Amino acid sequence: MLKIGCIQNLEIVKMLDFGAYLAENAGESRENTVLLPAKQVPEGAEIGTRLDVFLYRDSEDRLIATTRKPVMEVGGVALLAVKETSRIGAFLDWGLEKDLLLPFHEQTARVKAGDQVLAALYVDKSGRLCATMKLYPYLRTDSPYLPGAVLEARVYEISENFGDDPPAGGAGQLQARTGDPGACDEGKGRWKADGLGQGKILPSDGHRRRADLPGAGTGRRRVSL
Repeated sequence: MLKIGCIQNLEIVKMLDFGAYLAENAGESRENTVLLPAKQVPEGAEIGTRLDVFLYRDSEDRLIATTRKPVMEVGGVALLAVKETSRIGAFLDWGLEKDLLLPFHEQTARVKAGDQVLAALYVDKSGRLCATMKLYPYLRTDSPYLPGAVLEARVYEISENFGDDPPAGGAGQLQARTGDPGACDEGKGRWKADGLGQGKILPSDGHRRRADLPGAGTGRRRVSL
């Protein structure tokens, strides 16, 4: 089954001047094949050659394959640069020719060209790949970090709903996939979303792991992991 937003190992089943058609296996019906444009076909590839490709929709909304690897697949989280904004949202650089749309309704704060944002990749209702800054559903609970570990990390959101020992301005939920705790805006004496800093992992409170991060003015603050 062809899966948009995922890297798949597919077989070349047909070669044409403008590219190669790929499928999971030889003998698949036409609707279960996808085009790999000629400029993406590796030298020496032929019918029967298997390739690792990423599937997405091109500017004409056609399902297409590429041998280029984006920085994340569906469900993944990554730090991406904003290339430009438009009336429908922002466009992010994620390693492919076609930039990734971050719709306005998926932004937790307005962004501008040159910003870097933590975003997750999802498939919208129309079957297109989009980015979202609403990360909570995409965070993992299998963090590899052990109590006492010190790591550099990033706050992705400020909320009063995270944790039972919140710093001023709310507790910062940690991004476990990339090891992002958070930072404190020393000038204002409160946590700053999207800030960077170093944190120390604390023992579990029975529900989740926590990190001890340098705070402003009155010592240290804790955030949930």
